[in-house]
Order: sequence, then C-alpha cells, then structure tokens
Amino acid sequence: MKLAKLSLAAIMTVGALSTMNAANLEDSIKGVNFSGFARYRLNDVSDGNPQASHKSDNDIDVRLKATSKVTDTVSFTGDVGLRNNNDNGTGATTTGDLELAQAYFTYSEADLMVKAGKQNTATPVTDNGWMGNYGTGVLATYGMGNVSLAGVYYGNTNALGAEDISGVGAMGSFGVVNAQAWAITTEDTIDALYFGQVDGTVAGLSLTGQVISTTVAGGGANDTGLFYGVKAGYSMDSFAFNAGYTKNDADQPTYTLSADGSPIFPGWRLGYVTANAADAEAMYADGSVSFGKIGVKVGYATATYDVPADAVNDTGITEIYTQLSYKVAKNLNTYVKYSDIDEDIDANDQKYFRFEAKYSF
Repeated sequence: MKLAKLSLAAIMTVGALSTMNAANLEDSIKGVNFSGFARYRLNDVSDGNPQASHKSDNDIDVRLKATSKVTDTVSFTGDVGLRNNNDNGTGATTTGDLELAQAYFTYSEADLMVKAGKQNTATPVTDNGWMGNYGTGVLATYGMGNVSLAGVYYGNTNALGAEDISGVGAMGSFGVVNAQAWAITTEDTIDALYFGQVDGTVAGLSLTGQVISTTVAGGGANDTGLFYGVKAGYSMDSFAFNAGYTKNDADQPTYTLSADGSPIFPGWRLGYVTANAADAEAMYADGSVSFGKIGVKVGYATATYDVPADAVNDTGITEIYTQLSYKVAKNLNTYVKYSDIDEDIDANDQKYFRFEAKYSF
C-alpha cells in the first residue's frame, strides 16, 4: 500500500508530526511504501490423556513495515510490531508489547545487494517469519547469471540463546531444477552445519530433497549427525496433494535452529515434536481443494522417535489435522484448524484448535 511520502526524519521523530499542518504532512509523505497486517488468533489446547491441562490463548498482532528510498541505491526499512496476548488458561496477560522487529539499510546496485542492521536471520535453518529469528548484522548477495552467492553474519540473535550466527551459501537455477548449499556456524553450539537442497517442478509435479549434516560443539564421539528428507507434491487448478518423509540421526539429531525453518516439516503440530529428536522417522500426506472462496485441507502424519528415559523402545506418535478456510475479501482471510495428536505416552497427547482472521495491506 502506498501513502503519499513520509520522510525518514518524520518517521523517526513522531512527535514532530503534531506540529505539522495537513498540507505539510501530505507534502512530506511521498514514495514511502507501507505494508503490514492485523491478525487475531484464538488457540485452544488440551494436553494429556486424560486431559491434564487446558488453556486458551487470544493473540492480537499488528505489524507495520515502511520502506523509504534514501538515494538511487540506498533505502531504509523500518518494521514495527505490536503484540497483545491473553492466556485464559494461566491468567497471564501481556498487553501492548511494542517491538522494533527490523530496522536496516539496503544497498542495491547491479548484481550486488547488501542489507545492514536489525533483520530476519536469512538462513534455511532459522525462522524468517513474523516473530521469528532476528539479529543485528549483514546479509550480502551477489548474482552471477544462474547462480547467486550469499554471506550472512548476525550478532545477538534470538535463536539458540542469543548466539551469533554466520554462514555462506550458493543458490542456482538450471531449467526446471533449483539447488542451494549452505555452510553455517554459531558462536558456541554448532561448529559446522551443512545444508543442501535440490528441487524442481514439471507440469504440476514437484519434488524436493534435503540433506543436513551438523557437528555440534563438545559432542564427543557422536558430535556429527545427518538429517535427510524428501517430499513430493502435485497441484492442478484448485487441487493439491503432498507427501513426505524425514529421518533424524540417532546419536546426534540436531539439524535446525528453529522448527519453523526450511527443513521439511511433517504434519501441522507433529513436526514440533520430531524436530531435533533422536532417531525420529516421520511420514506425512495432505490434500487440499478450493471452491471459490472456500478451501478445505486434511492431513495425516506419523512418526517414531527415541525418548531419553527409554533406551530400548521408540515412541510412536500420529497426527490427524484438518483446515477450513474462507476468503472474506481480497485482503481478509479466515480459517479454522484442528489437530489431534495421539502418542504412545498418553501424557503427550494433544488436541489443538485455532481460529485466525488476518487483514493484510
């Protein structure tokens, strides 16, 4: 959404706006791009069998992102978010948490792009979404035809307990096939993480393969572990189907800094259980269809993984989930979603319901 131009000085000095008349304000807002959303979520969660706990959360998130061009090659982006959470299950209430999620300068010229400041941690093993992983640092990319190179350094991130993250990557596109490879390290926890992915799409059929090798700091003889996964999908008009398989290492299972990163994720809630779990092996499938403004999705996921307290037997877990969505208007979307997780350990059973309404601009 474009509003007429709000100068950078006016954005940063909000108090000055009160002294400006309407004509001055309209004159000062030119060429600044605004985007964002307002979102309401109701999450209702019951854990255990029989149900040992129950809570209901009401989340309201408002995000405003503004980008202003400083010169022909330099721009500034500010990203502010407001979160209000009311936990009806515990009585805890967080009101008006205002967060400066991002504030960075971008330099772009020819094939070079550099972002410097507070920003999302743009790696395939961190969460780059709203309320995800952030750090203060630099992202640089350079394009060379079909191949692009990337380098990142983020200090004081909110991933892995405020550790620094650094890495280099290469991404390429060759006809219908895409490939990427990354080498990543963190300050104290991960000595080396190598991420590789190949994917492609032909006539509605897609296929993705991933391999991740991680060496953790101070891990001893079992300090290196391997994750691999594959997923396939088919989409045509209003119908889509996906299926996938993932496998974690039994001795050193760490492969992602956030369960909301790019590694293949089984199910809706089940993947949060199997992420970085020893010897986790998961399979999933889901299908969706839309009828105008209405969408329906159903899915099934199953997995086994090691429980540290049980050195002999794996624990089994299954999830059945469904979603019904309705597009109220061009910028307003709603959905209800339900997940039922059944685990061999009854205390880990979970029933999860969510309603969401989101207005984007």
